[in-house]
Amino acid sequence: MDETATLTQHGTGPSADAPGPVLMLVYGPDPTRIGDRLTLVAGETLTIGRNTIIGQRSLTDSRISSKHATIRVAADGESIAVRDLGSKNGSFQHAERVDSITLADGEVMQVGGTFLQLCVEPPFRAGPPASLLGGVSWTAHRLRTSVAATCAHRLPVVILGPTGAGKERVARQVHAVSELAGAFVALNCATLSTQLAESELFGHVRGAFTGADRAKPGLFQRAAGGTLFLDEIATLPLDLQPKLLRALQEGMVRPVGASREEPCVTRVVAATNEDLVDRVNEGSFRADLYARLIGSVIEVPSLIERRGDIGWLAHHLMQRADQPMRLTPELVWALLDAPWPLNVRGLEQVLLGSVGEATDGTLGLTPGVQTALAAQARLTKSAPVAETQAPKKRVSKPSKGEFEQALWAHSGNIGAVASALGVRRQQIYRWLDAYALDVAAYR
Repeated sequence: MDETATLTQHGTGPSADAPGPVLMLVYGPDPTRIGDRLTLVAGETLTIGRNTIIGQRSLTDSRISSKHATIRVAADGESIAVRDLGSKNGSFQHAERVDSITLADGEVMQVGGTFLQLCVEPPFRAGPPASLLGGVSWTAHRLRTSVAATCAHRLPVVILGPTGAGKERVARQVHAVSELAGAFVALNCATLSTQLAESELFGHVRGAFTGADRAKPGLFQRAAGGTLFLDEIATLPLDLQPKLLRALQEGMVRPVGASREEPCVTRVVAATNEDLVDRVNEGSFRADLYARLIGSVIEVPSLIERRGDIGWLAHHLMQRADQPMRLTPELVWALLDAPWPLNVRGLEQVLLGSVGEATDGTLGLTPGVQTALAAQARLTKSAPVAETQAPKKRVSKPSKGEFEQALWAHSGNIGAVASALGVRRQQIYRWLDAYALDVAAYR
């Protein structure tokens, strides 16, 4: 995948690739600036103003004073202390004006009309802004990197992630980067009829059953030489699983009613929001099929794990409106602080369902938006605890042995390991990079 943006450097020498603090622009008057970064240095103090260079350009936000606020970076680089310098338009956190605040990793502040997020991240090249898997955060970059790696093989791929996070979008990108000659064919396994499931997947010959007045190819044959996307794979009927396993192992399928198998080489990409290891342990999913499917695993983050992308996603969603819309600061804060149980799908519903309330090309925190946000918030009673609200018990980095022990204990499940160690999921990825470990080895 072409990644052409300039590499953000956190330093020089042996530690140049180590995670370091940056300020990332997540929303502002000029949406083309979203993703621009200012590298910070642990222990330094600097002044932020409209002429501050972020990315390769000054902020040029007319609502930012020439000397707006000072930023003091903690010695460990994990937080910053911000002090407003009596600016005309103020500094804000969670839509409230503040004189001084301390920001931890992942938290956002607003200066004038510009939103900046503190990110402690390794240096990386941002992906193409218009790519199918768009986003400006390190989390989005890691997802794109995982997808790009699948072009090196034709093994099955399992995509893990919560509802609405964009697993089918990821599957389509896996197909695209692999440059397969065949088609992309999608099936939601939860919609398979028990009686017709085998015929749906592998086809049937004429007279195979009542009503089969002609031969019909199955989804495997339709996706021959391409990708068959099996969504909600955990719901695949147990009696169909060995037949899927054989198709994966041998590249052969037997249509219902046929006397012999026929070759059909199709790449399978499966997706689920469930823990397949739990399904295997309870006996509803075959261990041998699980082992065959996880040739490669891609984890799609929830929206709260990539809050830094909310401004980018919102801007691009609003481009779908008849007239591109801008968002008021009040609405941006509401979006940043929402729990998003429906993830990117929920963000899309809130914004595109409310464009009719925009005034002069600007959408604010209108009654329709508030109602939509409140409706989604009611879903969070059964949703996982938001990452920003998750307990943070750990203050030190685990040893490599301790970290590997946690990975083995939780079968490489990033969320479970993060919960066990009392940190955010992003921190688990950083430790994987620091110790040069591949999470797939623990699954």
